[in-house]
Amino acid sequence: MDQRTWLLYWNPTKSSAVRDYLERRRADKDKSWSLSGTKQVRDGDSFLLLRTGRDPRGLVGWGTFTSDPFETPEWGLEAGVAFEHLAELPVIDRERLLGLEDDLKGPLAARRLASGKSRTRREIDPPKQGRLLAADLAATIVLAARDAVSRRVSSNVRPLPVPVAESKEDPEAILDEREEARINEAEIPEIEKEQLIKARRGQGIFRDRVEEIETTCRMTGVNDKRFLIASHIKPWRASDNIEKLDGSNGLLLSPHVDKLFDKGWISFSDDGKVLCDNDDIRRLMIQWGLDPDKYVGAFNPEPRKYLAYHRENIYKA
Repeated sequence: MDQRTWLLYWNPTKSSAVRDYLERRRADKDKSWSLSGTKQVRDGDSFLLLRTGRDPRGLVGWGTFTSDPFETPEWGLEAGVAFEHLAELPVIDRERLLGLEDDLKGPLAARRLASGKSRTRREIDPPKQGRLLAADLAATIVLAARDAVSRRVSSNVRPLPVPVAESKEDPEAILDEREEARINEAEIPEIEKEQLIKARRGQGIFRDRVEEIETTCRMTGVNDKRFLIASHIKPWRASDNIEKLDGSNGLLLSPHVDKLFDKGWISFSDDGKVLCDNDDIRRLMIQWGLDPDKYVGAFNPEPRKYLAYHRENIYKA
């Protein structure tokens, strides 16, 4: 009997299933998946996992069931799974999936239209958990996905965008210059002036203190600190002298993420949800390989007051 392939769906705005599974797999814990009532799957069947909801939508994983369905007290019906590939961002986006289906069904659809019959329905859309997929379409999608992964691995060195220099006409840059002038004129020790001014550029004591708390860029996972910027959560110009040097008022960010955060195009909730409501910025993030719906990890109590300021005063909601 031909191997059957089932369609499973995941909406990151409603469920953290993929992230939870990846964490369980890293911890070498149980590797099962909730079936949401799909009772017909059997040990050895294949599956494709599609990400739905807001963009980026598309294929994020595929693999094989390693058990028949079974009941669990926490999630109800589940089955053991072995993913050949799983990630939070799609390997193939939704439009390409629909294109693959149209290419495969093209001759059949043309014959049906010529005979006066209705157009063949799509198998990929609309989302329906536990839909059985045609064997030829499943094989076509998996081959395309493997090819996409292979090409991505062979060119996985992504150049970092160079931060754009701030214009002297930029109101924020002007405010920074005024604040720096105020510090230089203040009657405080020169060593304190030096550290406060260095903090504006993410250097000195401020950076050291941030690195004691943050170890990677939460968005990209980069942990080579040579390529990370120590960025203030509450802007340097708006912070008092204590806040300017407070490590809890900082994040280590890759340059392109720093630009998005500094200009208020993105922010973070206290529990680590990326906030981005601008569709153009969401598309840009996807082009950069950033997940606009990512959870970056909950923040400790100390930086939350600074994040609240950023959300209320900097973030372009």
